[in-house]
Amino acid sequence: MLAANEVIANEIVKLARKRNITIYNAVNEILSQALKAESGGYSLTELVEKYQTLDRAYKIGLGLRIESLYDDLVELLFQIEPDKLMSLFREKGYWYGKYFLTNSEPLKCFIEVMEYSTLSKAEVSLSKQKDTLVFMLIGSTYSIPQLDVYSVFVQEVMGVLGYQREIIELKKGILKIKFINSHSVTTEDNARVDNANNKKKQSTTFS
Repeated sequence: MLAANEVIANEIVKLARKRNITIYNAVNEILSQALKAESGGYSLTELVEKYQTLDRAYKIGLGLRIESLYDDLVELLFQIEPDKLMSLFREKGYWYGKYFLTNSEPLKCFIEVMEYSTLSKAEVSLSKQKDTLVFMLIGSTYSIPQLDVYSVFVQEVMGVLGYQREIIELKKGILKIKFINSHSVTTEDNARVDNANNKKKQSTTFS
């Protein structure tokens, strides 16, 4: 005998009506798909999340590509026209940043798309450390030129999302960028100016 949460049971009823099938068939289809996923070494939740990430990536133009060809083209263009290549990634970063802003969780959306774009060749993360965000991309197959163009893209995206680069570390296989909230930078700068002005006023008063 099977039992289900009332909310889930109601959703299954709605699904059955929408697809014009019986509740029995709807339940069996859901269970069979869950078992198929498990037999393949996945959970249904994991497959749904991966599909959503893939679908989101497709919608913003990150389709499938021939990995080795893409890497070779980046390496070649980096040698021939590095400025144009950087400019292209900077421009794309700006517009992708605008897209991420339309999402309810822009930073999460950004990381999901970055994970897809690296085709599982690298570990991508964005962690919070005190008042900063730290972006990490680690992949042994990534060369300096490849990470260089990624760094330009990432910095432009984060700039649109309101973060300014503080420190960057780039070496073969590793890209690490520390960002600080642009608003906090502006506030600190304004505080320095105010302090400087106050000191100037005090020196003028005592002279």
